[in-house]
Order: sequence, then structure tokens, then C-alpha cells
Amino acid sequence: MPGIPMNDGAHLFFQKRGYIHSWGDTGCYDMDQMLEDFSYNEHSIGDTINGITYRWAEINDLDSILICVSDADKSFIQYYQNEDLYQKDSNELILIAEKNKEVLGAIMLNINFLEDMGSVGATATIQKYRNMGIATNMVLLGTKYLKDIGLSRAFIGYTYTQIVHMYGKAGYKICMEYFMGEKLV
Repeated sequence: MPGIPMNDGAHLFFQKRGYIHSWGDTGCYDMDQMLEDFSYNEHSIGDTINGITYRWAEINDLDSILICVSDADKSFIQYYQNEDLYQKDSNELILIAEKNKEVLGAIMLNINFLEDMGSVGATATIQKYRNMGIATNMVLLGTKYLKDIGLSRAFIGYTYTQIVHMYGKAGYKICMEYFMGEKLV
């Protein structure tokens, strides 16, 4: 089942009926922050940080991005295959980290001017390049972009325990925890 909010105890109804948290020890969370509180001015999209360049993806990057995402988290491939994400006038964008024409990481941004909110997510970094700050830099740069275009709130949906700290480095805080229910029959 989709996530049941745990903040108000609704998940207890399902637990009493034999459902278990199907993600085991891994939690599932939404995170957010007000962008007026976000402060990061060290770098911008287009900059090179420690030899890695962070830039907007273009359609000709698609194959390289899919190689990166496949190595990082195969479940994200379905999202990155959408060619509309690679259009300049889209409200959904992909920021990539590259070195020597190899895509090392990717993150998706969604812009919703009607709700005055944007999001970052589906963050992917090639496994051999993890723990080098690439994902954190993409989150920081993506969040800065959301603030720079005038949005007031940034959101991350359905993230998990192992990367909550990475998003936290960019100022995101948990606003909802979910029970990912499963019942074995």
C-alpha cells in the first residue's frame, strides 16, 4: 500500500490488522524547508567544484544519465527516461554532475509556480563516486535554483533513512513519516 502517515498514528489501525512496515528498518519520509531560510551562495549551476561540473541536462545526455542512474538505483530509470525533462521550457529539470564527459550524478527538480513550491529528488550518484559530496552539491545547487527563481518552499517526497542526513545538509527537515504497509497472506 502507499505510505500511511505516522504523525497522527493512523498506521496503528493497519498494524492491528496484521500489516507490517515493508521497508524493514528503513523509514520513509517527506522533508521540506522554507526557502527564505535557505542560505547557500558558494556556487551556482554551471560551476565546477572539485573537478566536477554541475549543469542542466540536455537530451543528448540521456544515454549517459541512464547509465549513471542504472548504476545508482535502477528503480529511478523510469523517471529519467521522460524526454520532456530535457526541454529548456519545462517545469521539470534534471541537474547533472559530470567529469570528463561522464555523468557521475543526477537529480530531478520540479517547479510549481501555482503552489509557490519546488522539489528536488530521485538523487542518483554512481556507486564508485559516492561519499565525495556530489549528491549533496546537487541538492544544494538545485535548492538554490528553486530559491533564485522566487519559490518560497522546497519539498522532498518519499525519501528514506539512509539519505535523510544528506538532504539535511541542505536544510531540509522531516515533516512526515510514513508506514509502508504490507500484509502477508
